Amino acid sequence: MRYFYLSAENQAVGPLEGEALVALRRQGVIGDDTRVAPEGEAVWHVFADFYRPGVSDSTSSALPLPPVSIRVFGICNIVFGSLGLLCMPVTAGLIAAVILGKTQEVYEPLHNAWLVFTVVLGVFLAGGLLLSGIGLCRFREWGRKLALACAGVDVVESFISFGVNLTTSPLVVKHQFDCTKHWLGVALFVFLLVIGLAYPVALLVMLRRRGVREAFLGRE
Repeated sequence: MRYFYLSAENQAVGPLEGEALVALRRQGVIGDDTRVAPEGEAVWHVFADFYRPGVSDSTSSALPLPPVSIRVFGICNIVFGSLGLLCMPVTAGLIAAVILGKTQEVYEPLHNAWLVFTVVLGVFLAGGLLLSGIGLCRFREWGRKLALACAGVDVVESFISFGVNLTTSPLVVKHQFDCTKHWLGVALFVFLLVIGLAYPVALLVMLRRRGVREAFLGRE
């Protein structure tokens, strides 16, 4: 693959082979903060994202530039994880109201127990998502693995929640003899399932792509 770099005059120079850029770095022509971009792309990276110094200059080599999607998902993980932690007290308060019978609907014990479990699990998932986002933005393999673990747990939790809601939620059970209200309740939980799966599934697909996995090699 060939690359362009921005000169001190902010002019694009190239295209050059990756090893040619490494040679320019050894000579001091470009630095770690020099902007580089693959041929045919408009997204610029700093050279430090592209360069892996070895034991000596002779062993230094060029790394494939990381896809922009890694940083995008990293930022999203930080945002969603932070929001999850900030909203957790409100969620816990609402669930406590349900369990203490402060709402008009009466939930079964299984539903109440699952609600408590999801709050506890949500704290760990939000914290893990936040940490994984930091790791992804820094192109660390541990960040990718942690993000995959959080996404996998989130997918499993979403399916279990869907099953619990269908069998215990008053929105479905109470109206089982009212066809219209019953299927409206089912449709609501199907909609929530799809929404809940969208982001973790996207994470699982993106972070397991070959190009993404290769982008993390040698960056620890």
